Amino acid sequence: MSELQSSRSTPGRFQLASIPAYGWVIVAMSILGLGILPWIIGKPHVTAVAIPSTLETRTLPTDPGVEHFPALSPDGRQVAYVWENESGQFDLYVRTVDAEHHIQLTDSAEIEESPAWAPDGRVIAYFARTGPGLRTLRLVEPKSGRHRDRGTVEVPSQVDLDRGLSTGPAWFPDGEWVAFGRKGSEPDSMELVALSLARGDMVRLTRPPTGTLDHAPAVSPDGKSLAFTRGMSPGVGGLHITSIDLSRSRPAVPEARQLPAATTHDTDATWSLDGRSLLFSAGYSPDSRLWTVAVDGTKEPAPLSAAGAGGSSPSLALALLPDHEAPVWRMVYASSEGGAGGLVLAESPVNAEP
Repeated sequence: MSELQSSRSTPGRFQLASIPAYGWVIVAMSILGLGILPWIIGKPHVTAVAIPSTLETRTLPTDPGVEHFPALSPDGRQVAYVWENESGQFDLYVRTVDAEHHIQLTDSAEIEESPAWAPDGRVIAYFARTGPGLRTLRLVEPKSGRHRDRGTVEVPSQVDLDRGLSTGPAWFPDGEWVAFGRKGSEPDSMELVALSLARGDMVRLTRPPTGTLDHAPAVSPDGKSLAFTRGMSPGVGGLHITSIDLSRSRPAVPEARQLPAATTHDTDATWSLDGRSLLFSAGYSPDSRLWTVAVDGTKEPAPLSAAGAGGSSPSLALALLPDHEAPVWRMVYASSEGGAGGLVLAESPVNAEP
């Protein structure tokens, strides 16, 4: 298993020794621009799409247990999620939104978390808890079930206390870089970094103070900004925004600015498809709710009235559905309303513009 130490010992590099033979083919193709390509064909134009004012919601049928970390595919037709069964085992699943078909991608005693679809929809990145304070970054192809380990990262010990805390990963729009959290240079801190899957280069994105955890990263649609949660402990945090500079010659990590707060626990932000606002979870389960806030910080956060209580981990996409000319705006989120954990689909009415 390859291991990532802090940048003090392995500056700017992510060890790739554990990649199997077929993995090097993927790396070589990525370097040549032929590997993980941006998803272009069939993808709707999303730069002018805001969060709709009207949404229709329905619960997605799932097996008994609790669903965590839902993530919509780029085409809005599938959702990846971590299912916690009644025996306490966590595994990664993918299901179609408009049918009950689902497939199981992992079956192990490890705790999987935070699946994220690549922009082309062919690969899912996620982390597995492979030891105390350790997270292994993995890529899986849903169609083939093929897994690839991309290295192990160390996180602060207090991160293990909260199974709902996301260390990432979050994809960049180019499909080459991913952002995630690792143990920071300051004591008891977690910083966010960006990793090039093609070259192994690593760039620090945040520099948290001592005792501060930067987590739940979300990259803007244009790849120029990063939203994340900064808190002094699991379960407490506020949303922050920072600019992204992947240049190796920059003199310092850009300062992050804090957005207006809804509660003392604002987290799991996702960008609106027009890049102007964030949708996030505020409060504590089972009473958490989904809120929105403008990224320029000029307005106070507002609750998303269409979503019920207990909402967390929102994920957005546009879906091109048969017999519908306009794309349908879709969101999937985890709901703990009523004490049960499940997945809720919210979408713009199919007979209305998104």
